[in-house]
Amino acid sequence: MKTSKLVKSYLIYWLFVLVSLISVFIITKFSINDFVSNPQFANFDHFYECLEFISNTKGKTGWFKWYFYIDFIWPLLFLASMFQIIYKINCKTYKTSVRLFLILGFLGYVFDVIENTIYLTSLAKATSIANLSSPEQTQMVLKFQETASTLQIIAKIKEAAFAIAVIIFIYTIYKRYIQEKNREIFLFLKTSSLSILSILIITVLSTKVDQGGTILVELLADGYQITIALFLLIFLSIIISHYPIYMQIWDKVDEPFKPDGLRLKMSTKTFIILGFGIIYFIPKENVDHDPLLTRILRRSLGVFLYMAMFYVVLFIAGKYFEWNINSLLLTAVTTVFLAIFFLYLEKNKRDLDILLYDSPTKALKFKAAKKITQLLKWYPLVLFSGFFSIVIMAIISSIFQWNRITVFTLLFVLIVNTISHVYFRISRPYLRYIFYSDGLYKSNKNLIELDVLKYFEGGNKATYALFNKLIFKTGQKLAYISDNKNYLK
Repeated sequence: MKTSKLVKSYLIYWLFVLVSLISVFIITKFSINDFVSNPQFANFDHFYECLEFISNTKGKTGWFKWYFYIDFIWPLLFLASMFQIIYKINCKTYKTSVRLFLILGFLGYVFDVIENTIYLTSLAKATSIANLSSPEQTQMVLKFQETASTLQIIAKIKEAAFAIAVIIFIYTIYKRYIQEKNREIFLFLKTSSLSILSILIITVLSTKVDQGGTILVELLADGYQITIALFLLIFLSIIISHYPIYMQIWDKVDEPFKPDGLRLKMSTKTFIILGFGIIYFIPKENVDHDPLLTRILRRSLGVFLYMAMFYVVLFIAGKYFEWNINSLLLTAVTTVFLAIFFLYLEKNKRDLDILLYDSPTKALKFKAAKKITQLLKWYPLVLFSGFFSIVIMAIISSIFQWNRITVFTLLFVLIVNTISHVYFRISRPYLRYIFYSDGLYKSNKNLIELDVLKYFEGGNKATYALFNKLIFKTGQKLAYISDNKNYLK
């Protein structure tokens, strides 16, 4: 898939994420105190007082207006993102649900426009009330009370319409995609329970215990400590997103997924103590030991770990520096952005897998191999970017220690390494073909399927010529992790 096609396919989602980030930024800049923390404050009992407070606070009127200007757009993108998803499954079974979604979405947006207009016009009136006489001011304040009552009703109708539309969206997605996958989801939850619990424990202890904030401050104040912590995080993200497959192998409850065709082996080339060594598995042909949805959810655990740390950093920094930000919302928006990237790579890899292994013609197999190479060949550079960002983090931490600059750098490093993790999870099976070497083949001849390799060699000589020598040589070293024995070391 070309970049232009990717942009067109996900344009609504990119715009939704971008506008959401802008909206969060505006809320952060606007927030005054607990009394008025949001432009859409909904404090209807003190509606006039809130507007007067905003108009008298320097620099907040502009942010107030921009929030509502953006809010004319955000609900449309929110609804359009959901509609684009359910439109693709608009068959006879779900036509009623789709129509109800559109009706309620339109109703909610109409009332949202009315609500935004009332907020904007009310601020203008509150600003000019000082120029009126005392009787006129008293009368205007009474009108504000009536406006607040009307606005409260409008807000409830809007929220109800949007809430029901979202419920219909979730129900449609559940019926179409999830209901028939309940067993796969249950399998994921059962085999990945320790990974999920680990992520929750890290998040809760870091945000709900006072020492959690102290630990982060100490880490960011020392370049060596934060470097070690970030490298350990890389390994932890790989571990929690990989080990559940071994729980899945011996899952005795879910017999249909019990991989009877798997062969467990112990590496004889690694150091063995008292009979214990590195154990890996070899799947036999035509055995679906790893259902697609279970695999995707398991691979996403590493992303959730990084996003949990992203939330922890935002939460603690917001508390220390007194940032009025919604850490959870900002993390959720960032996670959506990364999820889109992850699903894009996963979908394209899956489609190309089918094309490479099941295509009836050699031309299509060559084409698939070429696209796989184009999609994944830059993994060494992505990995290097992740490592380099950690080095930059160490330097900045050593210079600035606990500082806003250090916090923003850490957030950036977490995102870069999340992308690196996604690339790693997607590209590992194909590194052996993209960065093939004779040494790799000699180390494990069962690792390379020669019938598959020829499509990469024959179809991509021109592509190989474009590789930077350093990247390709690095890729040849990384290709060894395609072998489970080396990967588990």
